[in-house]
Amino acid sequence: MLVLLNRSLKFFVVIMLSLCMISISYAEAGRAEKMSILDIDADGNVDAPTDGLLILRSMFGLTDDALTTGLVVSDAASIGSVDIASRIKMLGDLADVDGNGNIDALTDGLLTLRYLFGREGNTLVAGVVAADATRTTAADIEAHLKALMLAL
Repeated sequence: MLVLLNRSLKFFVVIMLSLCMISISYAEAGRAEKMSILDIDADGNVDAPTDGLLILRSMFGLTDDALTTGLVVSDAASIGSVDIASRIKMLGDLADVDGNGNIDALTDGLLTLRYLFGREGNTLVAGVVAADATRTTAADIEAHLKALMLAL
């Protein structure tokens, strides 16, 4: 009887540990999706029509209402232009997608926007990589942007 009880207890512990590990894995997967530094409006999604355009508008120098008008969705956690600008500022040098030391709307901004629209390969980089860039290939730029999707 004691052996049966001991086996049952071991079985129960193994099942509970397995369930805990599954729960932790699921929670971490969900958290990673919502923690991208590119999720500028903090709505849990990184997408071109909001986050990409907010980054691009900021690189063009737009601020306050001009930055956010028409782009921030109602369920976003950071809906004010000050919050949005703060989240964009957090990108810092990471926003220099092509690695030339300058954050520019017509290179870095367009690369980010194209990537968020799903462009890859030559359609991602054609005509927008700066001449003095250190990341010049689609593979290098895709790797940098992919890392930003997971960063924070």
